[in-house]
Amino acid sequence: MFPHLESVPQKQLESTGDGRVEDDNVEQLKGYRKKWDGVYSNDLDIEWHCSFEQVRDLLEPYLQQATVDAGTEGEGHGKVLLDVGCGSSSFAEEIMRIGGYASRFQEVVLTDISSVILERLKSNWCERQSAADAARRFVVCDCRNFVEKEVPEGSVDVVIDKGTLDAMDSEADKAATFRECVRSLRRAPAPEGSSSTACFVSISFPAVARLHFLQAMAAAAEFHDLIESPHIHVVGDKDPAYGGRVVFVSIFQVKHGRPGRESVNQASPGTSQCPVPYCPSALTTTVLARAQKSQSIINEPDDEDDANIMGALFDE
Repeated sequence: MFPHLESVPQKQLESTGDGRVEDDNVEQLKGYRKKWDGVYSNDLDIEWHCSFEQVRDLLEPYLQQATVDAGTEGEGHGKVLLDVGCGSSSFAEEIMRIGGYASRFQEVVLTDISSVILERLKSNWCERQSAADAARRFVVCDCRNFVEKEVPEGSVDVVIDKGTLDAMDSEADKAATFRECVRSLRRAPAPEGSSSTACFVSISFPAVARLHFLQAMAAAAEFHDLIESPHIHVVGDKDPAYGGRVVFVSIFQVKHGRPGRESVNQASPGTSQCPVPYCPSALTTTVLARAQKSQSIINEPDDEDDANIMGALFDE
């Protein structure tokens, strides 16, 4: 139900002045593109991790909040959805078609390193498009360095990463991709109670290392004033300790920077000031507590004391 994503080769990177990355060898980027063109030349129908239908109920509140004022004058006009490293996934299309968001977004931007798969997606959309559809833009780009080059900074209302961070072989690549996703999010302040709130949705393998990575990135100085702590959800058929297959769905909401507002630990139910509160399922609570105690989503630790485990997991 949740197919595995193949990792990409290690790339040597160096930091630029603004914290972004550049390849020290252009040939490596060409090789990366060649690899994924090859993958999609052989299989054009891969759906990484999960379908939209499998996470629809979870994502609906965030999507609705991000588009709450869509179609109105001013800030709500011109909503944009960005799928970073979309590959062959139909996730963005399912949001429009199954979720009924076609009228709420003005533009859907699909990016990938592979021109092969983007040509296929573009052809499919051209065959099915209707007058009611949001505009589509298909962009071949490097997900580690696309803001301003392909997408204006602060212009996107919903960013989707479904398996793209998983495809990054180094921590530097992951951090650069995360940074670009956050930079693309719309951050304009809006009135209390009537504002839409941009969000970044990252769907990934259920690796404990991913929890540490997301927490560290959200807490970094460059992001602390931009995004709330992540709402991390575990989605799947049953507890992985009993053979279930799960994915992590991590959602970051943008801070509006209202005067006097302080950062809130969004991981603790009942304490959130976000427009969409954190409401973890029983499966989420169980798996994250286990991950905190044993650094595994499967193996239980010897110590069964669960006191304050959810709070400890997300202590800043």
